[in-house]
Amino acid sequence: DIVWSDDRYVTVFERRDQMPVVGTVDLLLYLKDVGRFSAAECARALIDMRAADVRFVAFDEDELSTAILEAPIENGRLVETKSLRVLRQYCARCVMQAEMLKPPSSSDGTPNPATEWNFLLGCGRAVVMAMLRVFERSENDPAVRAEWLLRNMYSDDRGCTVRQ
Repeated sequence: DIVWSDDRYVTVFERRDQMPVVGTVDLLLYLKDVGRFSAAECARALIDMRAADVRFVAFDEDELSTAILEAPIENGRLVETKSLRVLRQYCARCVMQAEMLKPPSSSDGTPNPATEWNFLLGCGRAVVMAMLRVFERSENDPAVRAEWLLRNMYSDDRGCTVRQ
């Protein structure tokens, strides 16, 4: 049994009466893991959720690296794809509202790794790791890709100063 909710009050808790509390993103990832969704279908669903401004759907380094490595380069400039545009705009909107993120909490005092606060940390890490990956995996113009990430996605404080 699980508790499925996308209510921000409920999802700050990891469990309710020994049942895991999960959201829609958790279910999408589960369906991908058991083969009901392909990785591409799951990625499209997550991009669509972010484009619809469903908050706070973190991206990881695999998703961002795939998007940046698939983007074409023309005349020495990266051509922003739909996925990159959505990720860039979504990340900016979420960082601008960082003060509304709920910090970790659980009924037994154990931090919940899926809390909203970790959204900032996870997305920030994904950007840094994607910058490293473009130099490892890109056969053409890794500096152009890394510069796009630096200029459009990187924030050294990951929005944390907004909470002060």
